[in-house]
Amino acid sequence: MSNIQTFDLLLFVIRVVLIFAWHMSLQFSILFLQVNAVMGELFASEVLGRIVPEKSQTQVDPDKSSTSLYDWSTGLEDEDDSHLYFSPDQGNVIFASAVDGWGFG
Repeated sequence: MSNIQTFDLLLFVIRVVLIFAWHMSLQFSILFLQVNAVMGELFASEVLGRIVPEKSQTQVDPDKSSTSLYDWSTGLEDEDDSHLYFSPDQGNVIFASAVDGWGFG
């Protein structure tokens, strides 16, 4: 093989590796979005499960109920959920392979 063919093959392999790495980064982003969506739903159901019984235990005056407005706030705005989500920026994600014996985080 000539040097030009070898260099051309090297550029092709580098391009394929970069495309593969970009594709894998997209797959990881989708995975993080899906896991964070599930974590957000679990957090919301926990908060709503705590708040709804508190609201139902309060006694409602029947004379005032016809003229008062219902409070639609759920309390989710008051809760801090920043610690809940997975992100490599926060340092709470580890990439590992048990088969190949490597890992980094």
